[in-house]
Amino acid sequence: MSANSRKVSPLAWVPTVYFAMGLPFIIVNMVATLMFRGLGIDDARITLWTSLIILPWSLKPFWSPLMEMFRTKKFWVVATQLVSGLGLALVALSLPLPNFFPYAIALMAVVAFSGATHDIATDGVYITELSKDLQAKFIGWQGAFYNIAKVFAMGGLVYLAGALKDHVGIVQAWMVVMGLCGGILFLLGLYHIRMLPSGGIATAHADSFGGAMRETKRIFLEFFKDVPYTGELPEDLLDWLNHPSEDLKRTIADLRAAGFPDETLEELLKMLEERLKEQTEEHNGGNYWVGIQGRTPWGNNGWHPNGIRIGGQSMHRTAMMVAGERKFRDFRKDNKLDTRQFQMAFRTLRQLSAQERSAEKELDVDATIHDTCESAGRLEIRYKNPRKNTVKVLLLMDPGGSMDYYSGLCSQLFQAATKSNHFKELHTYYFHNCIYGDVYNGPRLWQDGQTPTEWLLQNFDASYKVILVGDAAMNPYELREKQYDWRNQRYGPSGLEWLELFKKHFPYLIWLNPEPLPAFQDFWTLTHLQLAKMFPMFDLSAEGLEAGMKRLMVKR
Repeated sequence: MSANSRKVSPLAWVPTVYFAMGLPFIIVNMVATLMFRGLGIDDARITLWTSLIILPWSLKPFWSPLMEMFRTKKFWVVATQLVSGLGLALVALSLPLPNFFPYAIALMAVVAFSGATHDIATDGVYITELSKDLQAKFIGWQGAFYNIAKVFAMGGLVYLAGALKDHVGIVQAWMVVMGLCGGILFLLGLYHIRMLPSGGIATAHADSFGGAMRETKRIFLEFFKDVPYTGELPEDLLDWLNHPSEDLKRTIADLRAAGFPDETLEELLKMLEERLKEQTEEHNGGNYWVGIQGRTPWGNNGWHPNGIRIGGQSMHRTAMMVAGERKFRDFRKDNKLDTRQFQMAFRTLRQLSAQERSAEKELDVDATIHDTCESAGRLEIRYKNPRKNTVKVLLLMDPGGSMDYYSGLCSQLFQAATKSNHFKELHTYYFHNCIYGDVYNGPRLWQDGQTPTEWLLQNFDASYKVILVGDAAMNPYELREKQYDWRNQRYGPSGLEWLELFKKHFPYLIWLNPEPLPAFQDFWTLTHLQLAKMFPMFDLSAEGLEAGMKRLMVKR
């Protein structure tokens, strides 16, 4: 019976699969350097080639869309474990060769590509097979066995090589070590054939190789969107900028030739009325009926210049009209905020202030009005003890990257918070994408203005109201992978582990997000959906902020 047809405890596969994740990375990134140095390769060649072969771990998001097209995530996990095991075994066999270094480096590159691919598939299985509660429960197992792999490789295997060197020679010692690593990974691959759940079939975000290439291109452009262009503009582009109307005429002609008529809005509405009289069921695709993902002028998620979008979300921004959309402003509470609206929402927290006994009283307006009415209009002045401001707030904001678009909105939030007199204390720190081992004292995220996250947890107790502000959009691996601490030269907790510590330490915590909750899960919305399940998340609107402030008044 396979793991797909019976229930398998996560304890049967989470520790082993994350041990298998850590082992190739540590071997290629660290152990290989020691091995090559011991075998007489000069440091310059070692530095050059080992720095190149570890690139797949940095570039792995670029081929992740291709993996969504084929087989299951389990297939990729098992296949990469077997390939990595075989690759390390071949490294062992290459070491006695006279000119072994090029062969060993080439095989290590294969192991690196296989190991990086293994990381993608492993995290995919973990997310798809485990519920939110189980993910939180086993996140410690992830980190523990990843670090066990590191200790095993850097401690046990390096020690074994040193012990064997005096008995069988340096070459044979490293052959044993590489062969042992390869054997372990190969056996883990065989074990996971039986014990690893499938992780679901291919989700087919890209339904063809061309689609996968376009998705990869989109990821590439998103990743490098902030890199400045320093070259010269092509002459063709400059010519088009100087004569845009001529190119526009050619574009309209091309669209007409492709079958897109130049209808007026009145004509489209009339045709829509006629089409709705004929249509009796929903339609997806096609070029006649009203539906989605088609080429007709009506519907959504399709393509037709100058159409009428009905429902759905804007994608290409080519619709000339949106059915049912209001084109004027009204006094809705979910309008984007200004500074005063922020201040009014923060005022909700004033209810948390405690009344203190004092000889000096203040006028109780509500009680005065009530009692005056009760006494048939005779003035009854009532006083009350003044409120003592006890609200302490810890504000953490993401100021850059994809949050640049909302910099004005976040600036208003910051101004309202700093000008508010409803807080006893307000402490503001900054992070990028996720909270890691350090937060920053200023929005520029300068390295010399860092504060250790552990210091925050030690110096701010559970009474603080914590507000996280960010769009929660990042590469999933920024959230889940161990982060390398350059200051202490070691791997530290992942972003997800730091957030779990925050959630456990601060019972009053919310997340404000300027982006609406995605309707569908894809590569770039995965972290948003995951964090929305993990934290009370509210829209950065007047209504959302007010709801968030009320949530801060309730202990989790």
